[in-house]
Amino acid sequence: MIGRVLGHFWHEMRDRRWGWISIFILIIIATILNKAVVSVLFARIVDAMGGLYTESTNIQMIYRLVVVLGIIKFIDFTLRRINQWCLLRLVAQKIQDLGNSAFNTLLGRSMRYFGGAFSGALVARVRRYTRAFENIVVKFNYVFLRLFTELIVSLVVLFQLATLLGYMLLGWVAMFLIAVAIFLKIKYPRDLEKARTDSRLTAALSDAIGNMQAVKIFSAEERERGQYHTATQGEYRARWKSWLIVFYSEIVFSMLVWALIIGGVLGSVMLWQRGVITPGIVVLVQTFTLSISRSIWRLSGALMQVFEAITDASEMIEIFDTPIDITDPEIPEVSRMHSGALVLDHVDFAYTDGQQVFSNLGLRIPAGQHVGLVGHSGSGKSTITSLILRFSDVDAGSITIDDQDIRDVLQSDLRRHISYVPQDPVLFHRTIRENIAYGNPDANQKEITDAAKKARAHAFIMDLPEQYDTMVGERGVKLSGGQRQRIAIARVMLEDAPLLILDEATSSLDTISEKYIKEAFDAAMKDRTTIVVAHRLSTIAKLDRIIVLEKGEIVQDGTHDELIKKKGVYRDMWNEQVG
Repeated sequence: MIGRVLGHFWHEMRDRRWGWISIFILIIIATILNKAVVSVLFARIVDAMGGLYTESTNIQMIYRLVVVLGIIKFIDFTLRRINQWCLLRLVAQKIQDLGNSAFNTLLGRSMRYFGGAFSGALVARVRRYTRAFENIVVKFNYVFLRLFTELIVSLVVLFQLATLLGYMLLGWVAMFLIAVAIFLKIKYPRDLEKARTDSRLTAALSDAIGNMQAVKIFSAEERERGQYHTATQGEYRARWKSWLIVFYSEIVFSMLVWALIIGGVLGSVMLWQRGVITPGIVVLVQTFTLSISRSIWRLSGALMQVFEAITDASEMIEIFDTPIDITDPEIPEVSRMHSGALVLDHVDFAYTDGQQVFSNLGLRIPAGQHVGLVGHSGSGKSTITSLILRFSDVDAGSITIDDQDIRDVLQSDLRRHISYVPQDPVLFHRTIRENIAYGNPDANQKEITDAAKKARAHAFIMDLPEQYDTMVGERGVKLSGGQRQRIAIARVMLEDAPLLILDEATSSLDTISEKYIKEAFDAAMKDRTTIVVAHRLSTIAKLDRIIVLEKGEIVQDGTHDELIKKKGVYRDMWNEQVG
């Protein structure tokens, strides 16, 4: 997964790859200037001050070296500031791109996917994914690239000036890389477990807060505390195991640093005693060892953050890699849906667990007909609406609207031709105006007001302090159930699609509101093919046709009067409700 994450991010960076490469080249050049050229200049200055040359030559050389040193340091400063500015700009732009890409990926998932995922955990994955990119790139630029450039520069210089010291440093680098590889191999699975427990913790927190009303109603605060404590305990254990590896790695890295410093001092002093190297080179060796030791201390913290970032990003990349179960056609047809004539032809469908819902189901609804779907729970009513909307796909057979297979057009085009009111409408935490106009964002205020009046929502909206500019709260919690339902109905009235689906759309309304809504529905259903999924049979008694489902099969089909005259499921259900 490490290679998968890094490869994924590099793929995402390719659109500006020359910008990234230029940034990394700048930091490499700056590091070479600072660690190689500056260090060698200091060594020359020390030798000149030690009287290695004639006095006049020493003074002239020192001044020249100081001037060159100042120029090099200025160039180094300039390159680093350019590197920093460009890096910040590119990282900020790419974080925006990655956030958009992650959000677009989630939008492309089917409702079945979201049914098995916690929204809080998905939000956490997206946020950690973008932060992971920032951590990895910044640490690569400021820590890893700089450290390994320092090592290479030090090796090249030492092999030129003191070969034995070069071999000593090379052996130390080999031991250092082996230690890093061992710790990374041990640490990665622990980081992965920590990321998973963090997602579970976020999901538990989101689940409890999102259902706080149920927690209060059932006096389940203590139970939720216990479950959350269990989640935090698991996250604590995973985090501790991950951090413990960092603790051990710092001990090993410290020992390696001590060996580097002590070995560098002893080796350079011994060579100086033998006359192999000058005092300036002794100073050069100490400069290299101290610089490398400081970089390694930074490396310890950077490794922890980078591997946490990799595990954070891996969860989002798993979503990228998960096949999309509901896909658009490669070459979509232009929509020809205009009147809403619906045909389900020999439809088979089973849930992912293998439970068969429909087998060879056939249903024809002519354009403009108003049809009620009834049946006991589990009979398949809502599944039909899910298939029509392509929240799920049929296993066999086809569904057509106006003789066009719904799988041959883009899902977005299909749903623009369907107005859908669910049993429990969810509103955005936005104004009432924005919620009503969500299906038709170009609607003006008069059109919005007319739709609200038809849905019998205008009166209560005008009683609110800010009227149409009232914020409805998360999921519309500031409104009553009946008010939310009427806002949702106003929304589909404004959408004006040829096919209207009402899924238990009046179930949460009081008797007076239901009376008003029925009147609104009569106007909304005019010239529109309408499917009404209903449990309350009184709401569909006047429809053109009523279809009764039982265990995924159509067992009765007719008008209300026709079905009441026959013995069967519908009359039994009617008698149970009406008496």
